Parts: sequence; C-alpha cells; structure tokens
Amino acid sequence: MAALVSIIVNNYNYGRFVGEAIESALGQTYRNTEIIVVDDGSRDNSREVIAGYGSRIIPVLKENGGQGSAFNAGFAASRGEYVLFLDSDDLLEANAIETVMREWTEGAARVYFQLQAVGLRGEPLGRTIGGSATPSALLGPFVTPSSSGTVFSRQSLERIMPISEREWRICADYYLCAASSLFGATERIGQPLGKYRIHGQNNFQVGEPLAKVRNLINLNLKLHGSLSPLMTGGEIGSLEQWLGNSPEHWFRRIISLREGPRDHPWPDSIVGLTTRAVRAAWRRPGWRFRQRLACSIQAISYGLIPGKAQSLLSKY
Repeated sequence: MAALVSIIVNNYNYGRFVGEAIESALGQTYRNTEIIVVDDGSRDNSREVIAGYGSRIIPVLKENGGQGSAFNAGFAASRGEYVLFLDSDDLLEANAIETVMREWTEGAARVYFQLQAVGLRGEPLGRTIGGSATPSALLGPFVTPSSSGTVFSRQSLERIMPISEREWRICADYYLCAASSLFGATERIGQPLGKYRIHGQNNFQVGEPLAKVRNLINLNLKLHGSLSPLMTGGEIGSLEQWLGNSPEHWFRRIISLREGPRDHPWPDSIVGLTTRAVRAAWRRPGWRFRQRLACSIQAISYGLIPGKAQSLLSKY
C-alpha cells in the first residue's frame, strides 16, 4: 500500500483563502493522504469555512500561538510517514504529492519544489518562489524556506520537533527546512508544483526593503542558536564559522550599514564586512571559480564604492 502523506494546512485569519488551500489538498491525484487543518485562533470566518468540510478533513482548533505552535499541533495530530505543511494562503497543484513521492529517494529528509508566485486573486506574477539549489544548513545559513513547497520525512521531523513556540512564532518554516537538512539528504524537483500567493501580508516577501534585509540577518542569527543544540557533537561550529561560508549574509550586513548607518544594529565596519564577504565567497559550498571571483569583485565594489549598495536591495 502507498505510504500515507499528511498535508497540514495551517491558518490564521485567512478565511478568504483557506478554502482554496483545503480544496487543493483534497484534490491531490495521490490518494493516500490525510488533510489536517489547524486554525490558530482566527477571529474572522475561518472556522466557518473549515467546518464546511466536515469529515473530509481533520480540524484542529486552538488558541492563537503563532506558526510554530500551529505546526506542533498539526504534527501531533498527524499519522503520515511524509508531511507537508501548507500555508493557508498557498495552493498545491493536483499532482504535487504524486510527483514528490515518485521522485523520493531512500534516506531523504525532505524533497522541495518551486512555487509559482501569484497575486491576490491567483493571477500569475511571472516568477517562482523557492526551489533553488542550496547546500545543507550544516554548512551555513543556506535555506529554501517555503514549507508549502516541501515534503518532509516523518523521521526527520521527529528529530527536530516540537518547535520552540517562543522563538519561532513566525517563520517556523525557515527553521523546519534548515533543521531537517541536518538529518538526511535534501532532494530538489525543478518545477513548480504549487502556488505562493503574494497579497501584502507575507513575511519577508513584502515591506520596506532595508527592513527585509535586516529581518533576514536576524533570522540567520536566531537560526544558528536553534540548530546548534540539535547537533551534540558541535558539527555546526561557532556562529562566526557558520556565517563564514555565506557571502549572502555579509552582503546583507554591508547593505544595512551603507543604507542605514545611524540605526545599523551590529558593531560592523565596511572594511571588515567587505573582507568577510570576500572570504566567504571563496568558502561557499558548491560555487565554481568564476562565481567566487565575481562575488569577490562585487563585494569590493558594493562595499567600498559610495552609492553602489542601493542596487543590491532588490537582490538580497
């Protein structure tokens, strides 16, 4: 018999979207699924929408506690050998689970895929979210963060859950995707198998550019603190060592200091950050010589030439 897959829809005040997310989960061509819908204390019409699905889903209704809390509650209610956490404003293509299960290889901790970016009413925006190839988080803050585009093995999730609900009230998917990569292989499917809805309230996809950059910097720092206790042998190393493989992190620090020197929250200097970015370019896993050289030149240019950092805001 085919393995059971749990699709856990997590929802908070997205009554206008949650029905579409549930329908996309129920409509999978892979039939051996259970659909768990966690409502995290919504105050809109979400629970009325959820109730309309009756016994076709497993509802978990709880007080508001954040995304990490919703993930924990959904996982505790699930039985699947494989698990996907679907944000209630996102959608799955009908063949998403079938495709992932066909491509799954023994020993994988997770398989992830691209999501097509769509607007408020589901209109295509002409780009994809996530799904780019990244090294293991064991080597640095390299994360493909969308849980809506990731199927996890239950075995890997049991190593990293329950999530700290205080630390990961938001962006718990960032933690899940990083932490799972410590306990098995990560496989990638290079095609969109779902839709990521951009509607003005998405974490890290909307907002003032400099604030987004700083949020990502803080997320990296917090992530190291959460991952380190999972590896009792110290495999991750110190924060400085871990960040030392990531030129992206140091580019963000350069941008933060150059674009907002008065409220830049870290004790950095442009020369120090540029040096770290260049060193990280030559340490980053998976890069070829030309990529390392180009990144080094870019770091020097954006770090030391006035007026250059602004154009990096959209990239990082």
